[in-house]
Amino acid sequence: MPLVDDEARPQVTRKREILPSIREFIVANLSNPDLSPASIAEAIGISERQVHRAFKGSDTSVSRTIKRQRLDGAAAQLRSLGADRSITDVAFGVGFNELAHFSRAFREQFGQSPSDYRDAWIAGTEKA
Repeated sequence: MPLVDDEARPQVTRKREILPSIREFIVANLSNPDLSPASIAEAIGISERQVHRAFKGSDTSVSRTIKRQRLDGAAAQLRSLGADRSITDVAFGVGFNELAHFSRAFREQFGQSPSDYRDAWIAGTEKA
C-alpha cells in the first residue's frame, strides 16, 4: 500500500531539509504499519541510504524514531482516552501490528504494561 501517490510526493533537494522532512513524514504516517525506511525514502523521493544517513550523528536511528513516536502516541492515547479504547485498538492505531510486540516495547519504554500505565493515569486523575 503506497503511503503517498507520486503527485503528492514532496521533492527534497537540500541535505538540511532531509531530516525535518523525514520526521514530519513519520509523524504524519505513524498509524501505517508499513511505515519503514524504504517507504519513507520512496515517499519523499530519496534513497533508503539517504534516510539512514540523515540520522547519522544523532542519538537515534530512523527505526528507533518510528518506534519511539508510536509508543509516545500510544501513551498519549492511553492518557486521553482512558478506558474508552482497548489496548489492542491503541496499539494498532499507532501502527503496531502485533499486540505482544507492542506490550513488550511499551514496558521497555515506560516501565510498566500499557494497562498498568492507563490504570495508574486514571487513578491519578480521579484523585485530582
